[in-house]
Amino acid sequence: MEFEKLQKIISEVLNVDEDEITMETT
Repeated sequence: MEFEKLQKIISEVLNVDEDEITMETT
């Protein structure tokens, strides 16, 4: 999957801002 899609999914699941999600958090 594209990282951008993962960002959106992660942000929705973890209730986190997409801006806080980086390659380091995965």
